[in-house]
Amino acid sequence: RATYDLNDYVLSAGEVDNYIATQSITLKPNTWIKSGSTFSAKIISDAYISPSLSSSENYIFTRSYQSSMTSASGIRENKDVIESVTYFDGLGRAKQQVGIKATPTKKDVITHIGYDAFGRQALEYLPYGSSQNRG
Repeated sequence: RATYDLNDYVLSAGEVDNYIATQSITLKPNTWIKSGSTFSAKIISDAYISPSLSSSENYIFTRSYQSSMTSASGIRENKDVIESVTYFDGLGRAKQQVGIKATPTKKDVITHIGYDAFGRQALEYLPYGSSQNRG
């Protein structure tokens, strides 16, 4: 996320919470981080934010790590990973390809694919950059 506004936030003893944002993290009045808890907040200009993928669509999500790591939790910045998703229609044909944060300004690159009445790929539209960044 770009920003966090923590209002009436309470972190109890023994709890752990981490926040990473690209712009700001604001601790507002009534924020209470109790003794014995672990709290960290980091501002990273190129912080990795996991994509939100559709729960009502068929898709294949691809992640290519750019350095060795043991799990996805090791991803800290966008430069650590290249991600894409291909959405499919009910017949298993690709209908949209999305390069997640693939432009130099970290916008998604979307390519739509069209089919004719016989199910053959008839059109592949020019890719464009989206300002939504949802994957």
